[in-house]
Order: sequence, then C-alpha cells, then structure tokens
Amino acid sequence: MAEIQAAPSRRSWIMTIRRFAEVAWTRHGPTRYVSVALTPILVALLVPGYWWALCSLGALVGVIIDLRTQGAFNKLARDVETLDDEALQRAVKSHIHGLAVITAAYVLPYALLAFAPQPAPVIGLLFCAGSALICATLHVMTRTMIFYSVPVIIVGLMLNAFMMSSGLNAVILTLMAGLMGVNAIVAARGGAQSFGDLIGASQGGRSG
Repeated sequence: MAEIQAAPSRRSWIMTIRRFAEVAWTRHGPTRYVSVALTPILVALLVPGYWWALCSLGALVGVIIDLRTQGAFNKLARDVETLDDEALQRAVKSHIHGLAVITAAYVLPYALLAFAPQPAPVIGLLFCAGSALICATLHVMTRTMIFYSVPVIIVGLMLNAFMMSSGLNAVILTLMAGLMGVNAIVAARGGAQSFGDLIGASQGGRSG
C-alpha cells in the first residue's frame, strides 16, 4: 500500500474514502443486489441441473459479506478524520481485501458455469462482463485496487468464452475475453488517476 504514503495529502485520502462509500453502495448497491438476486433465477430457467443453486449460494455469501463491508466502510468514512496515517493505511488495505472477497463470491459461480450445459457459458460470460464493468468504474480507490478483484473475473470471462466454441474460434474468443479484462484494468487505473487529479485541483482551488 505504498500508494497511501505517496498520496498528495491526507485530505485526498479522506475525500477518496468518502466518495467511494457513496458511489459503491449508495448509488450502485441496490442495482448490484437486484442483479445478483435475479440472475440465479435466469440460470434455473435456462440451464439444466442444479447450477442455479451454486449461483444462489454465491449471491447469498456475497450479499452477506457486502452488507457487512458496507457497514464497516461507512463507519470508516465517518471516523476517518480521527485515524492516524498508520491506522488509515491498515483500514484501506483491509477494505480492499474485503472487496476482493465480495467480488470472488459473486463471480466464481459464474466462472464455473463454463462447465455447465448451454446456454450457461453465455450467462457466465455476460455476468463476468458486467462484473468487469462494475470493477472498472467502482474499484478506483487506488490505482492498484483493481488487481485484487479482477483475476477471478478474467478467469470467468476466458473460461466461458472458450467453452462457447471449439478449435481456433474458441482460442479467438478466449483472447477477446482476456482483452476485455485488460480494458477493465486500464479503465480502473485511469479512473483512479483522474479522480486523484480532480481532488488535487479542488484542493488547489480551495487553498488559493
């Protein structure tokens, strides 16, 4: 977490944490919960077998951890002014790891849909693509944060893409899915840098 130490100011981190708490849960939370609740129903309707149960379990575990993390992060956002730099560093690192666990709980069942009957890989690919979009736009608290959450998403993208075809076509689809993951990484890191620039400009305007 060297980025915390290299941040322009403590105020930058306080603003970033509060902005992340607002965007990740206040704005996007309800949409995320509806999506992870409804998609297993789609799996149950379209995919033979009990794959829906695996997706439901992932949704249940993910939502439980998500809500607990939300409460803890909102508390951090409220109390951040009282933390010293070392405590702030530990808190941010802990929450980044927590968000990675949430992402894995949501996404892993859909990565495994690659091994289920059709049209499961299509559903898995769409869910993982949506997760990549979410991580690219929300996981911007630090420029390295995306690397904690994106690996399972890229695995899901590439596995499901590979299972949708065969031979050379499967290889091409797999490479395209991997490229989608790379774009998520680039977008997230660019978003983190842009937000940091906005904070810096805001602080400069206030100080002037």
